[in-house]
Amino acid sequence: VAESDDEEKKEIDMKMSLNPVVPQIENLTLDEECRDYFPILALPKELKEHVFSFLSLQDRLKARVNKSLAEIEAHSKYHVDVLCIGEKCCVRSPFCFSREGYPSAQFIALLESESYSTDFMRRIAHNASIGSLRIRLNGSSEFHREVFNLIKEIDIRYLGIYFANKDLGKEMMVEPFVLDLARFCTKMKSQIETVTAETIHEVYKIMIDGSTKLRYFVLLGSFDSEKCRKFFQFIGITYRDETLFSNRDVEVYETESSRYEEIWHIFDGHLEMNVSSCTFDDSYSGLYFSRFYLIRHDTQDSLEERKKGMERIEIDHE
Repeated sequence: VAESDDEEKKEIDMKMSLNPVVPQIENLTLDEECRDYFPILALPKELKEHVFSFLSLQDRLKARVNKSLAEIEAHSKYHVDVLCIGEKCCVRSPFCFSREGYPSAQFIALLESESYSTDFMRRIAHNASIGSLRIRLNGSSEFHREVFNLIKEIDIRYLGIYFANKDLGKEMMVEPFVLDLARFCTKMKSQIETVTAETIHEVYKIMIDGSTKLRYFVLLGSFDSEKCRKFFQFIGITYRDETLFSNRDVEVYETESSRYEEIWHIFDGHLEMNVSSCTFDDSYSGLYFSRFYLIRHDTQDSLEERKKGMERIEIDHE
């Protein structure tokens, strides 16, 4: 119970730190403000900058309430290993990202009932480099659009971007936005439902020619038959009667199969397309993706190592 109370207090503190209406304390004297604490505001600027290098992201954002500290925070660069940004309907509702397995992760929990400025996201974009950013927001207001757009300005290695509002996801995950994201991160994960076959094809092209930093592009969710067939046609592959056809020089391998699922690894040069396909006998007949990966192998050794243990499938020519 104590641990739960601590987490709730942290989230409440985070909510307060992001609220645009924050009490100003810069006019307080050191005696009033720091009677029981070390007077950090009295330190030289260089020492305050050094202290900032040890602060968490939450503490950095809270520093905005003081002019002297806000100026230092605005120009202080830092790195965050894992940052999770999510939105909750109320304080006691569960957070959308698990806290397990991420000992160094930092969390920002927004509340649907509160109004926020995008200033916190701008500061992160301006100052931070992030190893892994996972973000999932519920709403579809201008605030949510701005936050998602600001992602393009952050130095990120891995990005997981999720939309609770699927309409906003489809509006945001259009070709220019996705390609911008693909050019600065090495791994990106999102939802299949929000991305069109045309956009996936554009990502496919920049990954296969090596003109992007992106090495992993992962889509999870329900990828319908029509979208599957359309994307396959873009890359010169046809799926018909549970068989793949292509006149291109592609290799297809299988690692696991069952009555309802087959996992294919389609290699096109150094690019691997990893798909999990399902066929339903009664109500549905055809191809259905439950996951879709694009993986760029930079070396021939990496490519050959990946194929070990896989069963090659002969692909028919049309």
